[in-house]
Amino acid sequence: MPLAPALSHPDTFVVRPLDRNSESDRASWARMRLILFDDLDPEFNEADMAAFEERHEQEVLLAFADDAGLEARGFSETVGAGASEPTASPQARGFAEVALRNLVDGCLTSPVGYLEAIYVDPAARGHGLGKQLLDAAKDWSREQGCTEFATDSDLKDVDAQQFHLANGFSETYRIVQFRMDL
Repeated sequence: MPLAPALSHPDTFVVRPLDRNSESDRASWARMRLILFDDLDPEFNEADMAAFEERHEQEVLLAFADDAGLEARGFSETVGAGASEPTASPQARGFAEVALRNLVDGCLTSPVGYLEAIYVDPAARGHGLGKQLLDAAKDWSREQGCTEFATDSDLKDVDAQQFHLANGFSETYRIVQFRMDL
């Protein structure tokens, strides 16, 4: 999947909930999920997205470069690599999936706001967009009455662990989970 084109000065972003009726929003979300979860089958991704959208105790947040800031700098989004036609609407640069969980290891209250996934396009990294998405996810969780917020990362994903620690999370456990068919 082609990455979003690079921004020359990506200093302004707008974070908002996914517009469930927008094909552009859904396409951006699907594109970024397939990059983040690189072993996901595209059909499973679509089914997982549909299930996520149906639940009321979850939210998808998308981050876009601020249109006014882009226009002031003469930037226009393009469709894919090498395309010359501007898109009808800007392509999202990042997303966060946040949900309510009844039980989270290390937390004392319920429900708990839970950051299920977070992703920022490589061209938009290093400008605070991940923190903006995280802050929006925490705000959503507070609006749902949560007093605790949690997440997880793969044991091997040191970059994710560093991001979480740098943004106020404290590590609670390191585990390997097991399962079996019955």
